[in-house]
Amino acid sequence: MWNSIADKIFSFYLKERWNSLMQDQNDPVNAQERAYGRLRAKLAGTHIFRITNLETAFDYREFTETALERTYDDFKLMVDLTLESNCRNVLFRGRPSYVGLSSGTTGHNSKKIIFNKGMEKAFESYQLSVATILKQCADYSFLSEDRLTWGSSPLVEKTDTGVPCGYVSGFLATHAHPLSKSRSLPSLEITSIEDMDEKIRRAGAQARNTDLHLISGVPSYIVHFLEELRKMWGIENFHAIWPNLKVIVYSGTGIDSYRHQLQALLGHPIQFIGCYISTEGPFGYEIPALNGGESGVYSFHYGDLVYTFRHSGDSEHAQKHFLTVGDLKEGDEVELFITSPNGLVNYRTGDCLKIRSTAPLLFEIIGRVGHGVNVAAEKVTLSQLNKAAARLNQENSLGLRHFFVLPGQSASSKPCYEWILLADRPGALDPEIIQEFLDQALMELNSDYRENRLDFGFLDVPTIQVLSSELASQYFEKASHRGQLKMKVAFDSREKFQAFLNDLELDATVLNQGWAVAEAV
Repeated sequence: MWNSIADKIFSFYLKERWNSLMQDQNDPVNAQERAYGRLRAKLAGTHIFRITNLETAFDYREFTETALERTYDDFKLMVDLTLESNCRNVLFRGRPSYVGLSSGTTGHNSKKIIFNKGMEKAFESYQLSVATILKQCADYSFLSEDRLTWGSSPLVEKTDTGVPCGYVSGFLATHAHPLSKSRSLPSLEITSIEDMDEKIRRAGAQARNTDLHLISGVPSYIVHFLEELRKMWGIENFHAIWPNLKVIVYSGTGIDSYRHQLQALLGHPIQFIGCYISTEGPFGYEIPALNGGESGVYSFHYGDLVYTFRHSGDSEHAQKHFLTVGDLKEGDEVELFITSPNGLVNYRTGDCLKIRSTAPLLFEIIGRVGHGVNVAAEKVTLSQLNKAAARLNQENSLGLRHFFVLPGQSASSKPCYEWILLADRPGALDPEIIQEFLDQALMELNSDYRENRLDFGFLDVPTIQVLSSELASQYFEKASHRGQLKMKVAFDSREKFQAFLNDLELDATVLNQGWAVAEAV
């Protein structure tokens, strides 16, 4: 009885929160103005407040017009002072509670992002917004339906002053909103297990007898978890075990390359809802009521962070000042900068966004600054590479697990794209068919690629290798305890690709055996 009453009360709360969320989506400038005022008040009196334009910019517009670009290097000394010297009022008031390690795509901790109470509250507020979206758009109940969040270890190390350090996926797996903790799996004890095989076994045993309705995590991480469970349990798919599992909430990478595989693993239709989260904070989410159910099209989370933008490719001098959410136009490609409760002020995230519409404001993530492939000034983005690979995987039976793309050279010594595909069934399709499929897909997705291929003749047809997915399995086995398991896709050169493999200590002999295949195709 009490559970039923609590569920009704919470449902009413979520309905009110949905109305508030929609108001923010309909008036993002005012939503950001309020967020800026709250952040400015929280950071007042700190060192970062005094040395940036927070002290002199009294509103959101003035802030964007006077802000300077800042990267992690600009904050590193202040991060070290806060963590190692226990200095207070440097980046924020109060003490650090957690350190988010940035693993990027290699698993190495290149950055340390401090979480304080303000950041923890931002993630908590974000979870409530996601719960609102799930209730309205997927009929998922935050209070009464079981969910599993699959992430990395929440504790990798501690600072000298005892502050826990870990990855954001592990942080989210162990920091469920208090209202949903009783329905959240796996337990803290299981989440903290370092041995991945044991962690999967224990988490699977805990979840097997529950009526699981939702799984959340990085797509590659979820696939790895389900594939290992499927082998352990000797089953074809999970439909009989979790017949009511209806939603996958994904983050970290796009879903297109994993959609077909996840549908097959679960054995029934699934709704996918994306979250745009990084170590630096929760930035956005997919709202099916606004994006028409199109995966990869996001709305901003406006309540806790302040967003500014710069047109992609513009130098600091080419654009007089940063843009507000109200300055964005449909079709704009922009870099994202954030200001957050932990004292990162106009911080360059490195993410590039394409604005899909402005009423409501919707965007897609097209990649990272400097990532993608650019052989003949065609600038194919990570998003376009992923879409081409996803089309291949959906229309054929390769069982594509991962792919790499780098600049190559055709048999006629012309520049081309070199694709290395890691698949469960590498012999299922003739490489020439794959070559034609991927070439055609990129020509449809990127007009500059098409011009350089057909009109100018600067690019030759791509070369193709289709190899065993064993390399991806090696990666997951070696790196399963680190970060979000986001293996890099695009490389500037074969040397960088080889260095990437060496850095991960993977066995590249299978690739070396495959170079001849590329030359033959």
